[in-house]
Amino acid sequence: MAVNRRVLAVSLGVAVVVSIAGGWALSRDDGGTEVAADDDVVLSTPGVVQQPSDSTNEVVTGAALPAVALETNAGDAVSTN
Repeated sequence: MAVNRRVLAVSLGVAVVVSIAGGWALSRDDGGTEVAADDDVVLSTPGVVQQPSDSTNEVVTGAALPAVALETNAGDAVSTN
């Protein structure tokens, strides 16, 4: 089945124009949520708050990577020890 290149080009052009226009329209619509800098904002919906801590990640286990000798662009030796 042959592809009509003109129809394909027009279809792609229309898709690009619609995407750009739709993106612009969505970015312009603030949904009525714009808040002035001097307004007070009250969060009335309760939610779950995760308290920050240092122990949120699991302990890393396994063997250490082997030491590797590397060379910088200037020719200096560097080790990963």
